[in-house]
Amino acid sequence: MPFNNAIALFQMHLIIERALASQSSSLYLCNLNLKDIPLSITRINHLLRLYLSHNRISQVPKEICQLEELYSLALDYNKLHSLPPYLISLQTLVKLNLNHNSLKVIPPEIFHLTNLEILWLNHTELSEIPCEIKNLTKLDTFGARGNNIQSLPDEFGCLENLRWLTLQDNKITHLPKNLYFTSLVHLNLSLNLFTVFPEALTKFKDMQFCFFAGNHIKSISDETLCQLRHLKLLDLHKNPLTEESDLKDYPFITTLCKGESDDDSNDEDDSEDWAESVGSSELNTSDEEDILDDLELVRGGAVLWVPLVSKLLACAY
Repeated sequence: MPFNNAIALFQMHLIIERALASQSSSLYLCNLNLKDIPLSITRINHLLRLYLSHNRISQVPKEICQLEELYSLALDYNKLHSLPPYLISLQTLVKLNLNHNSLKVIPPEIFHLTNLEILWLNHTELSEIPCEIKNLTKLDTFGARGNNIQSLPDEFGCLENLRWLTLQDNKITHLPKNLYFTSLVHLNLSLNLFTVFPEALTKFKDMQFCFFAGNHIKSISDETLCQLRHLKLLDLHKNPLTEESDLKDYPFITTLCKGESDDDSNDEDDSEDWAESVGSSELNTSDEEDILDDLELVRGGAVLWVPLVSKLLACAY
């Protein structure tokens, strides 16, 4: 056995023994080069949070079903290609992170975990989101960045509790016509293939942060801008907007380009708003770039700000 592997196994056993001795409800077994999930974790009574990120795990053992109170499970950055059917017995699971696994399709077992509130599927080689997503009615946060998704199913609108959605860096060209989120606060559709700004977004009245950078949008109408006056931030940088200079005529829009302004006060003023916007994504333990990348879009590049100030009233005239 290679020396490094022996050290990792020793660390693993030590961590588990300490968790047993302290009756811990959380177990961190990350970056230990594990090929298998150690079965000894089932000895830890009342385990709520299990973190197995950055290992080489290729399968989930049936024994994990003995963790009857498991609330949070992080399996990101592993070698998973699928999930076993018995995983549906983890009905207490609320947070699940499967980022950076070669899943290619959303494992059908996930759609039976109806208590899920946070689901991360970034960089998992997905090409579609099945209509069964509608079963996850409690979903609050959903991330599927860096995939090959081309469209969203009509049933996606059934996720009435969804507040935080990132589908950045896919191949989406349009949204379903009847899509309507009553609770959505944060939406990231940057780096997709939109050529027209979706009118459906004007109906999302709770939305505060909207990222549409790096698409192929050439214009956005005055009428649409006025209907987006409830936003705190609209990011349209790196779009071929033909009338971008005309946007400066709107008193509620500021075009900020990196290096053009020495006044960084806006970044500080909106820090609390950002905290509120991304607060539901706390399970994203190893993919902090999802939050940091969105924040970087604010700090650098051309950004269109739609602040909640009295000047918004200009839309009505």
